[in-house]
Amino acid sequence: MPHHKVGLGASVTPVRVQCLTARRESSDAAGSGDRGILSCTISTLNLTLLTSHDYVDLSLRRFIRPRFPTSKSNVHPIHYDPLGYTQSPFPEKCLGFFYYHRDPHAAPLEGSLRFRITPSKAPSSFGDGKDLLSPSGFPWQLILPQLASLNQYTRIHDQLLEERLITPDQVSRCREIFVEKRPIVPALTIFRLAQEFPVSLSANLKLTVVGPDALYRLEYPIFSKKNCIPWGGSAVVRFEPSISPEYTGRRIVHLRIVKLLTPVPSVVDGNPRRFVVKPEEGELVAHFRDGEPHVWAYNIDDTGKVAAALRTLWDNQQLS
Repeated sequence: MPHHKVGLGASVTPVRVQCLTARRESSDAAGSGDRGILSCTISTLNLTLLTSHDYVDLSLRRFIRPRFPTSKSNVHPIHYDPLGYTQSPFPEKCLGFFYYHRDPHAAPLEGSLRFRITPSKAPSSFGDGKDLLSPSGFPWQLILPQLASLNQYTRIHDQLLEERLITPDQVSRCREIFVEKRPIVPALTIFRLAQEFPVSLSANLKLTVVGPDALYRLEYPIFSKKNCIPWGGSAVVRFEPSISPEYTGRRIVHLRIVKLLTPVPSVVDGNPRRFVVKPEEGELVAHFRDGEPHVWAYNIDDTGKVAAALRTLWDNQQLS
């Protein structure tokens, strides 16, 4: 399958959860307030089958090694840092349940392991809880392409297969299109137009776009013009189909600033209005042309890899 650069839950017998704190490797490695490593057995990743014995306290743990009922071996350590580059501990008051999340409108290869922080150990409190967030402010998660294609998560995807939360076809597709084994950043890996993701307003847009049979490494200078990036700051954005009468009958995509995460200072000498319209919360990204602002618009039926990546997002949105 090409790689471009640019189920229902089954019944599971619950088992009593066993949690052990592993020996600290060293006082320096543990860090101030660090509670060490957690090893525990949980019975299910199906949120409809959770029991109070699946309740886990991750507060200030450096990482966790979960175990499942049908396996004697631990899962590879799971870190709070999604790439495992640091040993930053999980946050304080991080108590709840691991579970597999799949959005009702999910694309074919979309889904993730998440952690739901709940007010009590009763599974009935799940709806009153909230998902653990990563430092980026997006849900902490291990997405299906990671779980399916990376060897350290083999035991997790085996458990998901056993519970019929994912399918063998999903696993094989992920392995084929992620054969390159480059780092996967969940917050910057998207499947559908409606998905929000974080951006730096002072850098090129960089994303991994995942389709049913291919992926695209998308890099695009949407926040620059004439090799000039006039604004700093960061934001949450999303692609969306155009509803402008100007584009009736054509498949045109815009980029909307959903939320500004930081102030947006000018980072160029002179008048930044010669280049890109200052990003504003709730507005579409726009460039200046002949002194007038024009909303950025991309025809996804054009040729090239950018159009192909955006078509994938559009088509996945229609599939969902």
